[in-house]
Amino acid sequence: MSAASNASLYALTAAVCCSMGFIPQLGFVHQAGTLPFIYDAADLYKHETSWPAAFESQGFPHTRGDDPNWFMAWIAVDELSPHTWG
Repeated sequence: MSAASNASLYALTAAVCCSMGFIPQLGFVHQAGTLPFIYDAADLYKHETSWPAAFESQGFPHTRGDDPNWFMAWIAVDELSPHTWG
Protein backbone atom coordinates (compact mmCIF):
# COMPACT_ATOMS: atom_id res chain seq x y z
CA MET A 1 0.00 0.00 0.00
CA SER A 2 2.86 2.37 0.74
CA ALA A 3 4.20 2.04 -2.81
CA ALA A 4 0.77 2.72 -4.31
CA SER A 5 0.17 5.77 -2.12
CA ASN A 6 3.67 7.09 -2.88
CA ALA A 7 3.11 6.62 -6.61
CA SER A 8 -0.17 8.52 -6.35
CA LEU A 9 1.49 11.27 -4.37
CA TYR A 10 4.35 11.53 -6.89
CA ALA A 11 1.89 11.70 -9.80
CA LEU A 12 -0.16 14.42 -8.12
CA THR A 13 2.98 16.36 -7.18
CA ALA A 14 4.33 16.05 -10.72
CA ALA A 15 1.07 17.34 -12.18
CA VAL A 16 1.02 20.34 -9.83
CA CYS A 17 4.71 21.17 -10.27
CA CYS A 18 4.63 20.86 -14.06
CA SER A 19 1.43 22.90 -14.32
CA MET A 20 3.10 25.65 -12.29
CA GLY A 21 6.13 25.63 -14.59
CA PHE A 22 8.68 24.18 -12.18
CA ILE A 23 11.61 22.17 -13.54
CA PRO A 24 11.31 18.56 -12.26
CA GLN A 25 15.02 17.85 -12.84
CA LEU A 26 16.17 20.64 -10.48
CA GLY A 27 16.23 19.10 -7.01
CA PHE A 28 17.50 20.40 -3.71
CA VAL A 29 17.63 17.32 -1.48
CA HIS A 30 17.31 14.62 -4.13
CA GLN A 31 19.77 15.04 -6.97
CA ALA A 32 19.85 11.79 -8.95
CA GLY A 33 17.27 10.64 -11.47
CA THR A 34 14.84 12.52 -13.64
CA LEU A 35 12.41 13.87 -11.02
CA PRO A 36 14.36 15.08 -7.99
CA PHE A 37 12.23 18.22 -7.47
CA ILE A 38 9.08 16.09 -7.53
CA TYR A 39 10.54 13.87 -4.80
CA ASP A 40 11.60 16.93 -2.77
CA ALA A 41 8.10 18.43 -2.96
CA ALA A 42 6.35 15.10 -2.32
CA ASP A 43 8.45 14.50 0.80
CA LEU A 44 6.86 17.59 2.33
CA TYR A 45 3.43 15.88 2.25
CA LYS A 46 4.39 12.24 2.73
CA HIS A 47 3.82 12.33 6.50
CA GLU A 48 0.26 13.59 5.90
CA THR A 49 -0.66 11.24 3.06
CA SER A 50 1.42 8.13 2.39
CA TRP A 51 2.41 7.25 5.92
CA PRO A 52 -1.14 7.21 7.34
CA ALA A 53 -2.26 5.15 4.33
CA ALA A 54 0.51 2.61 4.95
CA PHE A 55 -0.33 2.23 8.64
CA GLU A 56 -4.06 2.01 8.01
CA SER A 57 -3.57 -0.67 5.34
CA GLN A 58 -1.73 -2.82 7.91
CA GLY A 59 -4.62 -2.79 10.35
CA PHE A 60 -3.77 0.13 12.56
CA PRO A 61 -6.77 2.21 13.66
CA HIS A 62 -8.28 4.45 11.04
CA THR A 63 -7.39 8.02 11.79
CA ARG A 64 -9.15 9.31 8.68
CA GLY A 65 -12.57 7.73 9.20
CA ASP A 66 -13.93 4.49 7.81
CA ASP A 67 -13.63 5.45 4.14
CA PRO A 68 -11.12 3.12 2.42
CA ASN A 69 -10.62 5.74 -0.30
CA TRP A 70 -9.73 8.52 2.13
CA PHE A 71 -6.71 9.62 0.08
CA MET A 72 -8.83 10.44 -2.98
CA ALA A 73 -11.55 11.93 -0.78
CA TRP A 74 -8.93 14.03 1.00
CA ILE A 75 -7.74 15.46 -2.31
CA ALA A 76 -11.31 15.95 -3.56
CA VAL A 77 -12.35 18.12 -0.61
CA ASP A 78 -9.42 20.44 -1.28
CA GLU A 79 -7.44 19.72 1.88
CA LEU A 80 -4.27 19.69 -0.20
CA SER A 81 -4.90 23.04 -1.89
CA PRO A 82 -4.05 25.32 1.06
CA HIS A 83 -0.66 23.60 1.36
CA THR A 84 0.01 23.61 -2.37
CA TRP A 85 -1.23 26.98 -3.49
CA GLY A 86 -0.31 29.07 -0.49
